[in-house]
Amino acid sequence: MIKVVQSARLPSSPVFHRKKPTELQNPLENLVRVQSPCGSTTNNAFGRCLTVKTLNSDRDPIELTITLMLDSQKLIVPIGIHQSTTELYKKLIGKVNQVNPAIVHQIKHFQTHNSVKNYNIDYYLSLEHHPLDVFIEQRHLKLEPFISRSVNRQLSIDDFEILKCIGVGGFSRVYLVRKKDSGYFYAMKLIDKNFILNSNKEIIINNERQVMEQLNSPYLAKLFYSFESKYYLVFVMEYCAGGELFYHLRKLRRLNEEQAKQYFVQVCLAIEELHKYGVVYRDIKPENILLDLDGYIRLSDFGLAKPNMNREETAYSFCGSPEYMSPEMLMRNGHSFMVDIYCLGALLYEFIYGSPPFYSRNIEQIYNSILNDKISFPPFVKIDSNLRDLISNLLIKDPQMRLGSKNGIKEILQHKWFKGFDIEALVKRRLNINYRPKPLSYNFDEVEFGKGDDEFKQKLYENLKKEKESKYSRYFPNFEYTNQKMQDTRQAILKLMLSQKQIQGQQGLEKPQQKTQVSLSPVQLVKGLSNIKALTQSSFKQLSQQKRFNTEVDISKLVKKM
Repeated sequence: MIKVVQSARLPSSPVFHRKKPTELQNPLENLVRVQSPCGSTTNNAFGRCLTVKTLNSDRDPIELTITLMLDSQKLIVPIGIHQSTTELYKKLIGKVNQVNPAIVHQIKHFQTHNSVKNYNIDYYLSLEHHPLDVFIEQRHLKLEPFISRSVNRQLSIDDFEILKCIGVGGFSRVYLVRKKDSGYFYAMKLIDKNFILNSNKEIIINNERQVMEQLNSPYLAKLFYSFESKYYLVFVMEYCAGGELFYHLRKLRRLNEEQAKQYFVQVCLAIEELHKYGVVYRDIKPENILLDLDGYIRLSDFGLAKPNMNREETAYSFCGSPEYMSPEMLMRNGHSFMVDIYCLGALLYEFIYGSPPFYSRNIEQIYNSILNDKISFPPFVKIDSNLRDLISNLLIKDPQMRLGSKNGIKEILQHKWFKGFDIEALVKRRLNINYRPKPLSYNFDEVEFGKGDDEFKQKLYENLKKEKESKYSRYFPNFEYTNQKMQDTRQAILKLMLSQKQIQGQQGLEKPQQKTQVSLSPVQLVKGLSNIKALTQSSFKQLSQQKRFNTEVDISKLVKKM
């Protein structure tokens, strides 16, 4: 008997859940020539001026002014607009060290002041080595330190500040959160535990956790924590502020060939990593491809992945998104790694044309076209013949004849369309990504993800209150996880500054030793001053060579002799 595992977007009843692709006419160019603040014209993705620094000057002619609110004080800290977030952090830490060194070791981040709270800016400032020229238009930030504290108890949802919904699934919601003790930002996936237990979907949760825990790739979403609460199963993952690639596709309508190539190669490298460790992904689509602010991708949502597969094995679960299902998946006669290769072809087609190859509003029509229709290439988009050949060979209906059937992803990346593409530069993150998300914007569909959010959060807070009032059973004994490879970069910076004596360490942050208060009567003071005058010039010189003269201490010694 064939076991059918339904996708979160494909319930038992044939209801089409994928968002309607935008219309294809009038494609927009994402890169426009804009007038930059310095008067020059630039083509970079943000329209920022990158050539404002003058020659023969070590200092930026354009500065970002920081108003640092510290202990009811307003400290003005200027920094060059061409400096980085890391350099800004160091400069602000140095300023705090001058005013209140006792709290320096507790500050891993600086955040926007409560009066001008902006979590997009807070997240950007938490990143390392990112340029400050994103602030070139506003030129001023009002910041305050985020004071961290250590928490030793068992991790819970209460340890995170829930900020904004950034994703919705069939039985889960994803939120941007900030860890209260460290100030770092994460994406928290809250999964309805009762739904999982009642619908026997434990395998989906276990597969997702296993894949994220075992694999470490720059193109796969990282898992930092997982834990079980009374009402939820929780994944705490890497936050990708660029949002879903699907969101950007809807804005751009379609990608040009260079943009498509840059993203497609990254997805190929992600799939290659999964296949290398015996994982069939089975859910490639733009909604599951996240972007960081540099334009690099993270493949996410591994609930439908099939781990522990080898080349000879086949799987029989019916799962995936309708427009991306391969012919062998629909035939239900067994599928393997080649199902992902077909999905790559469908993805590349959507990059270029703005919709999947066999899109229809009728789900049965989609299935029928995937099985029987030839691929068509709409004439309104002129594409390279090599690209056309690549798409055609990826979408071959027979998996044994499909491109990649002999040598997997390596075979695909050897295709003529990739000639001259610098994959090594991409891997080393040195490639200039053609299109990048806006760094200080909310790159998510606020309308779509805002639906039902108030009701969900109200229920969430009610559940958290109930959770504190009573004990509960744990049904997932091996679910709890903490990523031991997490790097606290800000802690490393503080240690380096300490070693270089740029700031005081915790051992030097104890309360300063109380100085002896000396109260002298007029008679004692006159007598003491007479004794001081009695010191010869040579003896005073000898004393000053031994140590710096401390008037308060030395007068105390004189008083004792009186």
